[in-house]
Amino acid sequence: MDTFYKEDILGEGFQRTTISLRDDYEGPAVATLVRRLSDTGNSQSVLYIHGFNDYFSRGRWRVV
Repeated sequence: MDTFYKEDILGEGFQRTTISLRDDYEGPAVATLVRRLSDTGNSQSVLYIHGFNDYFSRGRWRVV
């Protein structure tokens, strides 16, 4: 499966792709994955799930 990214509304250095999901009780469902391009060689990342952010602690991003 090839993933196609295009520039995100956040501007230069951010890209997005849309992922089709199974329909839910409200109809068609999609998810949008946004990534930040980096050339620093840093291998750390953050996954933010809208609506589920209360489960994370800001300390070291551990599950509470």
